[in-house]
Amino acid sequence: ARILRQRIDPAIATAALRLGTAGLTRIAVLSGHRPGPAGTSEALAPLLRLLRGEGFDPMAIDHVPGVDDGFSLLMIPGQGTAMLESDVAAVEEWVSSGLPLLIALGFSSPANITENWNRRLAARGVSFGQGLVCQKWRGTTGTSQCANALEIPPSRLAQFHPITASIYLAQRHLLMVGARPLSIGGGDNEYSREQVFWMDRNAWVEHSDLPDFVPGPNDSRGPFPLAVACELWTPTGNLKGRTLMLGSTGLFFDPNLRERDFLSSSTRWLLGSEASKSGLVNLPSLPFRPSEQVRARIANFSILTLPGCTLLIGFLVFWRRRR
Repeated sequence: ARILRQRIDPAIATAALRLGTAGLTRIAVLSGHRPGPAGTSEALAPLLRLLRGEGFDPMAIDHVPGVDDGFSLLMIPGQGTAMLESDVAAVEEWVSSGLPLLIALGFSSPANITENWNRRLAARGVSFGQGLVCQKWRGTTGTSQCANALEIPPSRLAQFHPITASIYLAQRHLLMVGARPLSIGGGDNEYSREQVFWMDRNAWVEHSDLPDFVPGPNDSRGPFPLAVACELWTPTGNLKGRTLMLGSTGLFFDPNLRERDFLSSSTRWLLGSEASKSGLVNLPSLPFRPSEQVRARIANFSILTLPGCTLLIGFLVFWRRRR
């Protein structure tokens, strides 16, 4: 077993520094709006532990807080059920206030919910699309297959955006599951918009309720973004209007938090502290996660090289015996 070591001392120092200055930054993580076990606060426990380790004060709540409740960031990691009228009013107030917002909607979110969010965030110029994003991948047998598990290589990460700059520099890839596409267009000129990561032309969107995972003539094709960051060109004081929209929710509920670096950098950017390094930084002793190219090489080695070596050895043995 490989041991994952973390740099704990910097994390403690960062947390102590924040405690000694302005206190911990409070983050509201909305729970209870997803069906099944994913809708409980227990499902968010790994995410909350990560944010606490970063020196923040996260809290899983079942209602949308008001702008005066002391929270600096609102995270909504998916929504599958309608909100109460009080929550709708609180969301509208939060969005219009310019406070930081992270909203993630996977492909399973109903159409009426995505339409409501597109209306609320129309000024940002980014909208959630419909359907399930798919891509081809090479399996262990070397054959080309299709799945909704998406691999985002470094070439499709924003090289200079604070959220993905360090991940790009380390040449690491991201994994997303059950994603919906996003689109950029319209909106107010007051906001800037940047793709954080995206799919290329080899991806497509299944619009059927029963996807066949085969690209068809009626399926939308890439490229399109899966994550978009927005902010005001001219902030009003500390209110920069920063918003991160994601088309996938699985990374928030992963027990192992494989995309912890992305979650950490996203949180710091939303809160305007992207210049400070994370307290918890993964060392090179990360689990082995081969890229698509490496998997293809492994498959070719298994299919071609090993049988070829066996055939060569057999021929040499036969030739030696004939002598």
